[in-house]
Amino acid sequence: MNEFLSDRNSGGSLIPTADYVYGEINFPKEYREDVIKLASDTLRRPKFDPRWVHRIKGSIRQNIQFADLKTETKMWTLARKANLGDNPLYHFLTLPDLRVIDEVSVDMLRQWHKPTFTQSGLTIVVIGAISRQDADRSVDTLLSDLPKGPASQPPDINAMIKPQNRFSACARG
Repeated sequence: MNEFLSDRNSGGSLIPTADYVYGEINFPKEYREDVIKLASDTLRRPKFDPRWVHRIKGSIRQNIQFADLKTETKMWTLARKANLGDNPLYHFLTLPDLRVIDEVSVDMLRQWHKPTFTQSGLTIVVIGAISRQDADRSVDTLLSDLPKGPASQPPDINAMIKPQNRFSACARG
């Protein structure tokens, strides 16, 4: 896929977060149909090659180990612990036990993919030298083979988070 995109001076990425997945694709207009078709196929039927999964797990583990050495990461970890306590959200955001990365399987990724990549709850932005009609056709092609999915609910914006712990620090001179 990377070679296909590179040969067409195109690119793209998908980035999962705690609440959503966002991504982008870019391409010269003469390759629009080819790139949109590839992106649609990839969204609908990702390969989840075990070698790729192994490489990604290693990269995630290495990135976390490197980040954990930084002072700002240690401070954010402390702030999360103070505000959230020892609960699933703290563990998700901090990932204190790297063994959970090793436990992720290809089957788990497929199970996650199915309800996540649907036509529901989307925000799509199209920019560039493209007509509204061509943009509509491109988006329709991109999403046409994805399942409809459940209607998404608006997020709870009235969440009340109270600090779970209090820490104090003092400087010694």
